[in-house]
Amino acid sequence: MNGGVLVYTSFFPNFFRVGWHTFGGTSASSPQVAGVISLANEQQAAASEPPLGALDPLLYRVGSGPAFRDIVPVKQGTAVSGELKNNQLFAFNPDGSVSPGPVPGLPTLTGWDMTTGFGSPQVPAFIAAIRAARNTP
Repeated sequence: MNGGVLVYTSFFPNFFRVGWHTFGGTSASSPQVAGVISLANEQQAAASEPPLGALDPLLYRVGSGPAFRDIVPVKQGTAVSGELKNNQLFAFNPDGSVSPGPVPGLPTLTGWDMTTGFGSPQVPAFIAAIRAARNTP
């Protein structure tokens, strides 16, 4: 993983990792998705409708529609590590550079794939779609 979100940690009491750190993968996406689901449940409650409940069946019902932005292969910058074509891990070299590591990854394809799943949720459309999927028999 060669990216992520910047997070400030301040563990109690005086943990050695206090400061800014980059987190990615499920460490970044899980709390973000949890927040989006809580917004959807908040809308459910405001409409006097039941909470979303089990998400798996709902996610697969809305996955192929406008609720997600498909992630396709892309090149960011000039470094080989900036090319998203799979989820290959990169090795950090002693000189500070990075190079392709030993894990080859899986291809990034149009539509659902093992690298990016359905893609990135388009939050307003995602909330509307997942609520509709929950509230439709």
